[in-house]
Amino acid sequence: LYIDKYFQLRGYILEIQPEKFLFYADPYFDKNYGFYFVNIDNPLPSQSSVGMPLRTINTGDKITLIAQMKGLSSYPLKRPLNIPINNYMLSIRGEDFQNIPLFKGVAIFKLEDNYLTVPQWVNAEILEQFGSRR
Repeated sequence: LYIDKYFQLRGYILEIQPEKFLFYADPYFDKNYGFYFVNIDNPLPSQSSVGMPLRTINTGDKITLIAQMKGLSSYPLKRPLNIPINNYMLSIRGEDFQNIPLFKGVAIFKLEDNYLTVPQWVNAEILEQFGSRR
């Protein structure tokens, strides 16, 4: 029903691993709240070099995620997570996440970018098709 559909979700990055991250859509921002597993095909931006615009995405960042649903997956937690969100601490302990929605990342924007004009990260397929705007 929802496979291959595109979604816009707003929330927090909880944990970043190579080629994937755990995302929490906050009910404060969105009606589609919950935990999501997101596959990415190129690394998230880290510290930029001198003279380049500063575009970084880190654990705990508030983002708007554009993604395509691919199915359900399990997500192995490597360690307990404690993430400060707004004025509270989100603590996640225990077993792996089982059967959470799996998404393919398409684009990531800072949450403050209401009009989605400055992407912080874009899927490699889109970069190849339209070229880099850096």
